[in-house]
Amino acid sequence: MLFVSADFMNLMCNCIAPAIPDWNWTPATDGIVDDEGFALVTVQATGHHSGGTLNFPTLPPVPASGKRFKLPPSLLKVKVEEGQIKEIVALKGDKSGLMALYDTLAGEGRGVSNASNSVTGSKKA
Repeated sequence: MLFVSADFMNLMCNCIAPAIPDWNWTPATDGIVDDEGFALVTVQATGHHSGGTLNFPTLPPVPASGKRFKLPPSLLKVKVEEGQIKEIVALKGDKSGLMALYDTLAGEGRGVSNASNSVTGSKKA
C-alpha cells in the first residue's frame, strides 16, 4: 500500500482522528536512509474508539464502539525530504495496517482477520 503525504494526512485528519481521539502511533527507526531516500520505520498503533464514527472511503461506517486496541507492529518505508514526510510505503501484508484497524473495530469478516490484534472493552448498550 502506498500513500503520498497529502492522502495519508487526509485519512488521519478526516477519518481516524475524529473516531479515535487518543490515536498513538509509536515509531522506531535506526535513522539509516537508503539510496532512494527511504528509512525503515517500525510503528505500532494503539487507541480507544471513543470518538465519532470511523469512516474509511469505500467501506461501511463503524459507529463508536468504545473498544481499546493495540495492533501488531508494522514495517514501513518512509521518505522524508526537507523535514517533511513525502511518501509512506507499507512493506508487510500482515494484520497491522489500516484494514486491520478497520476490521478490529468493525468486527471480524468485514475487512481482514483480526486474530492477532489486541482489543479490550466495549461500549455498554
